[in-house]
Amino acid sequence: WRDLVDSLDGGRPVYGLMPATSTEVTDLRELAASLVAALVAWQPEGPYHLAGYSFSAALALEMAQQLRSAGREVGVLAMIDYGPGHMGTVSRLRMTGWFLRNLPHWIRYDLLASDSPPLWQRLRRKLAAAYRRREGGEQTASSQQAAKAMDGMFGKDALPESLRAVMTSQLAAFFAYRPQKWDGEVLLLFARCRPLTHSLLPDLGWSTFAARHRRVVVACNHDNILQPPHVRAVAAALDEALNRAGSAGPSGETPRCPERPASRRSNPSR
Repeated sequence: WRDLVDSLDGGRPVYGLMPATSTEVTDLRELAASLVAALVAWQPEGPYHLAGYSFSAALALEMAQQLRSAGREVGVLAMIDYGPGHMGTVSRLRMTGWFLRNLPHWIRYDLLASDSPPLWQRLRRKLAAAYRRREGGEQTASSQQAAKAMDGMFGKDALPESLRAVMTSQLAAFFAYRPQKWDGEVLLLFARCRPLTHSLLPDLGWSTFAARHRRVVVACNHDNILQPPHVRAVAAALDEALNRAGSAGPSGETPRCPERPASRRSNPSR
């Protein structure tokens, strides 16, 4: 997140909300409710401009739903490479077309990416993950999905057991989350390189779940969308959306949160 915050317009504050890392959760809605309470205590009046990436995008979406249900105004809602993923009825021919269009981008921005771990380790991990999805099917329990995802991201012994348990519970809540439809606009920051075997929808499902959505394509993959140089495209799209929404920029007056100094630096979780 640091690179994103540093790439944004310097005239408006940016705040990060981080879920507690000491309590296991079973429902993402409950986790979002705790963050909404903290947000409203910090800033009693809207509009609230929310953005999230992957797991935290689901939290931002649920927070927006709860804020609006409470009669509070939500402004920009930005989803960084996250979508509800509803496929509906899609022909095999259309799916094949999406797969073939995605393949060169997957090879360039994912398989051949220069970051660590080495190529052969990444390929082995991706093939193993694809095999697990094929064996488990769509009915894999969210807790099993979360455990496998944790192993894929961190390895079995990379984290203390207490922290692993909390993070696994949060991921399980994320996989089990089924969002309600959003009756406003969503800004989708879309990584052009999709995973090889899933998430091929060009809009990640927002045409079904949101009243309106605007897609900005970033030439990267899911893992490096918030890293330079790609993060600059994300920041530019967010600045444009905030400017259109009338949020204060360098020449505007920044709303101040009660009893807190304005700060544009924070350290939120992903």
